[in-house]
Amino acid sequence: PLEWDGFPTAWSKAIRTVAPLRAPRLAINYFYPPPYLLDAISHAGAISRTAPHPECARVDAKVHRFLHNLVRIQPFCRARLFDPGLSGQPLTLREWPHALWGEFVDKPVPSARGSESDLRRVKRRYQEKNGVTRLFYGSALLREYQETDAPVWEGLVITHELAVTDDRVRYNLLWEAHEVNWRCELMALDRAVVPRHEWPIIRVWEREAEVSAVWGEDSGVISVLPTLVTDRTRFLWTRPPDERWREAIQPLRAFLALMARWPGFPNALRGMPVDDASWTADMFERAQDDATLFYTRTFVSTFGRLPVVPI
Repeated sequence: PLEWDGFPTAWSKAIRTVAPLRAPRLAINYFYPPPYLLDAISHAGAISRTAPHPECARVDAKVHRFLHNLVRIQPFCRARLFDPGLSGQPLTLREWPHALWGEFVDKPVPSARGSESDLRRVKRRYQEKNGVTRLFYGSALLREYQETDAPVWEGLVITHELAVTDDRVRYNLLWEAHEVNWRCELMALDRAVVPRHEWPIIRVWEREAEVSAVWGEDSGVISVLPTLVTDRTRFLWTRPPDERWREAIQPLRAFLALMARWPGFPNALRGMPVDDASWTADMFERAQDDATLFYTRTFVSTFGRLPVVPI
């Protein structure tokens, strides 16, 4: 969260190097709720007294409902990434707030006055809202959000009050939004820059396993969905002087091996040591910085926006 430490150092440096970007010409899509919609303090909540950067916190009157409703719709948001019977296409930046608000009621486009562009804007807004309604109510049979909802998540009954006052709800949902988007975006970017339409199916599966090795075991595309019990406690982007930086060598090597097939892969990142013991702290920091910067630049040039990064 903003009031805590923000992004891992290497990712923060990469984002600052590439940003700011020009306004995108096409709609911005996300596989899972955009993290920034959740990275705020409810007007009914409070900033943790232990937060090191309270001045960075953002207050949003809608976030408590976003968080509470996300717990309710989360199983469908995860399932639609893999179920071929559901619309698994990413939602746009304009559609996700409608999904998180949870007003799943189809409404006719109202008659309005104004310029032709104003009328088109109103029509488009209602079409977007009704499209979200058809997805969540029509496909998932999810009714309209109610403040009295009390879905169960990770063994906790999440009431409206708990979603507002318990930091664990926001932190864990925010972490999941980062992690799912990061994994899906890495998979999508690899497919975009390494075409595989002529590959035999077994090679496609092997490549998906190579992608999943970046965030864990090389188990394939199904591991895009993280688990709080195991993945939340494994931080793969530490660096010196943290004594645990050697635990991050293997995922970094998997990241480098994956991107080695991408166009423009830096020569400086080729030929890195294959055994962990040969890595020095300086070597690791340079490789991590160069790898995250190359990924960020490749993502921006391919999709026209900044990537969602792991935290």
